[in-house]
Amino acid sequence: MDDNLLELLSEVPNDVFFNDQGDPNYNAIFVEVARRIYRLDSTEFMIPSVDFLTHKLPNLTTFQRSVSTERKRRAS
Repeated sequence: MDDNLLELLSEVPNDVFFNDQGDPNYNAIFVEVARRIYRLDSTEFMIPSVDFLTHKLPNLTTFQRSVSTERKRRAS
């Protein structure tokens, strides 16, 4: 999931990735990544808790570190 996560993060549009202050909007980014994992058109969906345990969704700590890495990439 880690390599795939970096790819998914690179596809998140800037208007979703950054909040009004220019910082990462972690909740919006996570929803966008999950939406892409589930291949959904809408942001209105439920996430089964088992998907966190079976590694379908990114580990939350890894997610935060990866968002920081992506933020640095976008700044350069």
